[in-house]
Amino acid sequence: MAVGILDSPSRHSASTFPGGLAILPDVVARPPAGRSALRSMAAARARWQLAMPISYLLAALLLTLPLWLGRQPRLLGYGADTAMHLWFLNWFPYAISHGLNPFQTSIATHPSTVSLLWNNADLVLALLAWPLFRLLPAAAAMDLIYV
Repeated sequence: MAVGILDSPSRHSASTFPGGLAILPDVVARPPAGRSALRSMAAARARWQLAMPISYLLAALLLTLPLWLGRQPRLLGYGADTAMHLWFLNWFPYAISHGLNPFQTSIATHPSTVSLLWNNADLVLALLAWPLFRLLPAAAAMDLIYV
């Protein structure tokens, strides 16, 4: 006999203890036996783990389909935040490749300098997306990163 917990210990158990702890027959408490059952469960889990990211990617592409079908690259989002993130994603690789400090700039507010540490800068994302920005227009590369 195996010990298990039931939500409603009634007809399945021979005896029930306080708190819902019941003595169950081995047939109910034991998982399916055999290696083939374990392999089929592992295969089902692997299919599920592969299907979920693919379905999310397809949903994202479907929702942004008008963006991809247009001739001119357009930015996803509204307001100044999208343009600011696009500038950050372009500024960091530019500053590093030209030997400038990527955390300070006078380009945005010439002649005074601005510390970019006060803003929501995407340094790691900018470095990872550097090759993408070299291959695609800036707006298209940013939209691809967002998807």
